[in-house]
Amino acid sequence: MKTDLLLNNICKTMVGKLKDQTIHDYQTIVEQISHGKYTLFRKNTIDIITIVLIAAAKNQEQFYVLSYWAKTNNITSTSTLSRRKNLLNNMGIIEEEKLKTPMGRPKIQLKLNYKRFEEYYGRILENSYCH
Repeated sequence: MKTDLLLNNICKTMVGKLKDQTIHDYQTIVEQISHGKYTLFRKNTIDIITIVLIAAAKNQEQFYVLSYWAKTNNITSTSTLSRRKNLLNNMGIIEEEKLKTPMGRPKIQLKLNYKRFEEYYGRILENSYCH
């Protein structure tokens, strides 16, 4: 019950900020890991921040947009999100592509490495794969 409420509250904050498919994938991952067959998921292994990053990477969200959403909705700080992104990047699960902008620093687009993701977590996203 508490998890459902948390899931719904987080999803509501995503609407209009992140892609609809990112929201759907976030919900899918949360639902999948709540089933007993995904026993490798422990509270200290995967959490809301990791799930959001994975869903965002699957849908090639820009890190700036994700970071702004997380900060303005008190989900997590930019530095915590960045550290988790770097951890997933070092594990090879999330890749980064720098997008040039006319002004300022390049934006980082997140990408999911499906093969590495499956090695760590299994085929959780099998219902919404779009390789």
